[in-house]
Amino acid sequence: MEDELRPDFVLPVPKIGNNVYIGPGVKIFGDIEIADNIAIGANSVVNKSFKEEGITIAGVPAKKVSSEGFDKCYYKATDILRGFYKLPQ
Repeated sequence: MEDELRPDFVLPVPKIGNNVYIGPGVKIFGDIEIADNIAIGANSVVNKSFKEEGITIAGVPAKKVSSEGFDKCYYKATDILRGFYKLPQ
């Protein structure tokens, strides 16, 4: 049994940048990199690297959907909750 355990074996894991918003239900896997200030839409599947900072990605598989990243999404959501920003009908 001990021969089966390999302490030198490390599974590849994602590298997540700073100020990354990860929506509910997001799956991130593999040896990939997510740059700083990225927003990832709910239920997205991220299986490739996104090295461009300040964008929004979403979908299955995830792709760039907007040039507005974490900062814009955070403030827009906060304004909606406070009633300062009205959603389009």
